[in-house]
Parts: sequence; structure tokens; C-alpha cells
Amino acid sequence: MPGSLSSLYHRLTGWVTHLKERVETWAGTTAGEWTLSILRHGVTAAVIAYLAYQMTHIGWGRIWAALPTTPWFYVLFLALYFLLPIFQSIGYSIIWQRPFRTLFPPLLKSGVYNKEVLNYSGEMYLFSWARAHLNLTDGEIAHHIKDNTIVSSVASTSNAVVLLGIFLTTGMVTFPMLSDRTWIYMVAGVVGIIAILAVGIRFWRSVFKLSGALILGLFGLYFGRLLLLQGLQVTQWAVALPEVAVQTWLTFLAVQIITKRIPLMPSQDLFFMAVGLEMAGAVQVPEAGLAGVLAVHSVLDKGLGLLLFALVSWYDRNASLSTSPPDDTDAPAPPEDAAESADLSTQDAVSPSEVSPSAS
Repeated sequence: MPGSLSSLYHRLTGWVTHLKERVETWAGTTAGEWTLSILRHGVTAAVIAYLAYQMTHIGWGRIWAALPTTPWFYVLFLALYFLLPIFQSIGYSIIWQRPFRTLFPPLLKSGVYNKEVLNYSGEMYLFSWARAHLNLTDGEIAHHIKDNTIVSSVASTSNAVVLLGIFLTTGMVTFPMLSDRTWIYMVAGVVGIIAILAVGIRFWRSVFKLSGALILGLFGLYFGRLLLLQGLQVTQWAVALPEVAVQTWLTFLAVQIITKRIPLMPSQDLFFMAVGLEMAGAVQVPEAGLAGVLAVHSVLDKGLGLLLFALVSWYDRNASLSTSPPDDTDAPAPPEDAAESADLSTQDAVSPSEVSPSAS
């Protein structure tokens, strides 16, 4: 039996690896790049079109009148925005033993890449930045970024399973379509976590290059960040629309957690906004107020991201110019007469009449 399971595991692993290689090869072709680009932009355009329809149905005037006016909404927005680069800077400062202030600007830019361009494009930028600024080999940088990304992903998945499990089992959040099958999903979630832990323990050394203590520390750091992020998110919604019950906002938080787990979904915030507006009437949330809250958050998020991207790019360009060595080709050529006089003086200095016999 163990032999058959091992054989099945190796066959499945080989099949998945082969499929992944074929997909990556196809994605690297011109046709693959065009197809993926059209799909991403098509999905984003469809979500935007549906949002425009929803907001037109609600009424643009009503939405404008319901925009959040409390300053705490915008203070909490800034806290939510900078939470990820702050915690990532702490994590990488532990891994790379570099000051927080050195790592914060590139990680800020990396976050914009991941949000606005494509998932994990930020890690590619971070790898390029680390090659230029850190005294580490390419292999070390790649392993460190890979380990940190895996730990962050595992923390995110664990956080989603744990919170959704608590919400559903305690009745804090109810989904009518899941009400009769809650225990099935919970058992599946627990089994999934146990399977992930078992695989992680079995292949720990072959997957991670960082020490076990450091991996656990990073996991706790990123899990705590997610809890803080979700608490601040619910607080931001609550201060904008205080008449809505906290339990209702927990339902929206559960929906947000689920929508963010959809792989390769571009513009996840817009997709969550569309889903949230669709369910607003069912949970008795003012549609105009919710549309105003989600729209302002999305616009501020993208606007601040573009602004910070431009500022960090400008900072990187100036820093590279100030630290680049002078170009010898820009130095002025010596005058012709000066060069001739230098040659003559050299010849005079080594003329035979002045050479000492002992030197020969």
C-alpha cells in the first residue's frame, strides 16, 4: 500500500509539473501573451461596465451625496494602505539584515506592481532591486524571496480558513447557500490545513532555505498583519456607515476574503465592489452609502499607488545617478601640444646618457 501511494504521488507530481511547464511555455509565446492580456483586460472591462451599470441604477447624485465625510475614514485608509509594505519591510529586514528605511521604498513599489500590474510581478521587481543593491548571490536572493512569498501565502490561506471557520461555526456570518452544508466545508477546511502542514513538514528542507525559527517568526508576523488589516477594514466601514450592524460588516469581510482567494483575478477590489453592491439590498445596507465608501476607497487606492510608484521611481533614478561612477569617455581629451610635450619629457627621462650603470 505505501508503495502504491508513493507511485501515485510521483505520477501526480510529474503530471502537474509537466502541465505547468506546458502552460508556462505557452504563456511565454506571442499568442499566449496576447491571449492572457486580452483575458485580463476583458475581465477588468466587464467588471467596470457592470459597476457602471450598478452605480447608474443607484444614482450618481445619491452616491455623491453619500460619500464619507468623517476624517477617520481617510486616516484608516492610509493605515490600511501602508500596513503591507511596513510589515514586509520588517520581514525582509530580518531576512537580509538591512535597515527598515532602506527596504521600505522598493517594497512600496513592489506592492504597486502586484496590485496594478500582475500578481508576483512585484517579486520580479524586488529581485532586480536586490541584485543591484545587496551583496548577495542571485540564488540567495531568489530563495529568500521565494521563502518569504510562500510563508506569506500560507499565512493568508490559514487566516482565511480560520476566520471563515469561526464566522460560520459561531453564526457570526451566515450564507444561505451554505447553511445546510457548513459542517462539510469546515471538515474539508480542517483536512486541507492538516494536509498542507503534513506536506510542509515532509518537504521542509527541500522547499525552504531559511531556518525553521525564522519561517515560524515570519508566519506569525504575517498572520498578525492580516488580523490587524481585517480589524482596521471593518472599523473603516463602520465609521463611514455607523448605522449598519457590525455583524453585517463581518459578512462583507467574509466575502472580501473569498473574492481575494480567486487566482489570477485582475482588479480584485473592483470585483469585490461589484459583489458587495449586488448583496447590499439582501443585507439591508444603504446602496448609495456602500457605493460611495467602496468607490472612494478604490479611487484613493489606485491614485495613491500611482503617485507613490512615480515618487519611488524618481527616487531610484536620482539615487542611481548620484552613486554611478563617472564615465571616462566624458573626460576632455588632453590638448595635442600637451600630449607631445609629455612624450618628449618621457623620452628625456629615460635617455641612455642618464641611466646609471648599476641599474643595468
